Amino acid sequence: MNEQKLQRSDLSALQQACMEADDARISASISDLLFDTISYFDYREDFYHAFVCGMFTAFPGCKVESNKERGLGRPDITVIMRSLRCVLIIECKRAKSALELKEQSALALQQIERQRYAESFPAQFKVVKIGLAFCGKSCAACCA
Repeated sequence: MNEQKLQRSDLSALQQACMEADDARISASISDLLFDTISYFDYREDFYHAFVCGMFTAFPGCKVESNKERGLGRPDITVIMRSLRCVLIIECKRAKSALELKEQSALALQQIERQRYAESFPAQFKVVKIGLAFCGKSCAACCA
């Protein structure tokens, strides 16, 4: 029972960090989840994409879209929190080494901007753009 409470608590803290565009807290929360759950065999970009989709489906009242057309392309993940009037647009990248994590997360964020993924949402929604980069059991976030 305590484990379930802890998991809910961790995910609500992650949701809050995302809504606040807190790079450091997002990076730490996702890295902790990766450390506790994945195998060292699970290091492909499509795995990380599915992992992040699964995390956000656990958020109450969230609609998670994967690769749905927006702007000039298809963001990896869009999380719509209608009751909170907030949208998360997430692009995932895989880094070849831990040294590339920050650079790859910044490139993911640049892709969100360049492809204008956020333009289709109503003005009353807060839109948080999140570039995520993964290497092994580590994650780095870059937000705007």
